[in-house]
Amino acid sequence: MSQEALGNEPVYEMLWDCPGCGTEGLLGVTHRYCPNCGSAQDPGKRYFPPEDEKVAVQDHQYFGADWVCPGCDTPNSAASTYCSSCGGTADGAKAAKRVSDTPPPVAEPARGGGAVKAAAGAGGCLVMGVIGVIVAVILFFIVGTFFTSKDAMTVSGHSWTRTVAVEEFKEVSDKGWCEQMPAGARETSRSMKEKGTEKVADGETCVKKNKDLGDGTFKQVEECKPKFKDVAVEAAWCKWDARKWDKVREEKAAGAALSPAPTWPAVKLTRGGCAELGCQREGARAERYEVSLQDDKGKSHVCDLPEKQWSGMALRSRWTVDVTLTGGLQCGSLAPEKR
Repeated sequence: MSQEALGNEPVYEMLWDCPGCGTEGLLGVTHRYCPNCGSAQDPGKRYFPPEDEKVAVQDHQYFGADWVCPGCDTPNSAASTYCSSCGGTADGAKAAKRVSDTPPPVAEPARGGGAVKAAAGAGGCLVMGVIGVIVAVILFFIVGTFFTSKDAMTVSGHSWTRTVAVEEFKEVSDKGWCEQMPAGARETSRSMKEKGTEKVADGETCVKKNKDLGDGTFKQVEECKPKFKDVAVEAAWCKWDARKWDKVREEKAAGAALSPAPTWPAVKLTRGGCAELGCQREGARAERYEVSLQDDKGKSHVCDLPEKQWSGMALRSRWTVDVTLTGGLQCGSLAPEKR
């Protein structure tokens, strides 16, 4: 990176702490070695100073990231040909490690630290307690759903229902997005209505970040990301009249025993076999077969089964079934009890 590439932004010194004697806040360029014990700075341990402690580097000339001497691990300016500590060459040297924009170390408060830690510990325990309860509930649900026991039960009753929908060809009023209006429908009204939202550009969100230049200095750069806002999207909303087959009633047959066998309800149609206004036809059919079971503790259960399986479960016959820890029956596991 050339001097011109740095632009006109001010350049500041990084900080480092001496590993030899513990001196803190040494300057990345001014103090290449600790002034108290002579230890060389470690480029990988440099850090950014707090905002109010920045030290500007006057007339800084940037040559490039420091190189670390392969002989003595001392960082040297990119402008140097020989190591300032041992005189070794830059052959095989690696560029100094740069650091990311992380907050500088925060010292422990001299007084009151115990109280702060205690409060933080109490808050942490409360959060961990809540998390523990949630995890326990989830585990109980999982275990209760997937772990089962096989119980024996007695068939205590049966029930069945069969229904047939009756549809009539009629003119009905409906509404929806105009694009959904069926062919042949007669539009009765149209208006604009909010259908949803879409994201549109709404400027930028910018933050200042510190950028390690690799030579003991840093500069502040502004990073911006586009931001968006939700804007309502409108579309045409219609009301219409259309001719269609519409359910007008339901015929039902039901029973509470295996015998007589289930039958479909008799369906009476007015003007059947046509497709004009007022004509009727049979619509969808539905059927349901339930068997009542009683466990050996006297508790009742119900299973919804296919007709063939339902009709083969005689009253007072014994069956085994998988039961979850939460008490639910896995009706698909029903099987005659083996004696």
